[in-house]
Amino acid sequence: MSRVGLWANKKEDLNGKGTVIMFYPSIDVETIECTTSEKGRIIILEARFDDTKFISVNIYASKGLDKREMFGDQISSNIVW
Repeated sequence: MSRVGLWANKKEDLNGKGTVIMFYPSIDVETIECTTSEKGRIIILEARFDDTKFISVNIYASKGLDKREMFGDQISSNIVW
């Protein structure tokens, strides 16, 4: 199953945040699991291409340094090292 793009923010909010993972339409990528954050700032994609499984993560952080540091602290507590 091939998809051109997987959007984290599915709302039609012009002021909303969002991120996307895109593939060429000619590439046959099978989506295994796709997880997104509530506000559309994070997308985690587990997929398969040519019998190779991969995980891709796309993060959209705030421009403001104080907000970016707080956001980084919040997401790092959810990452398994």
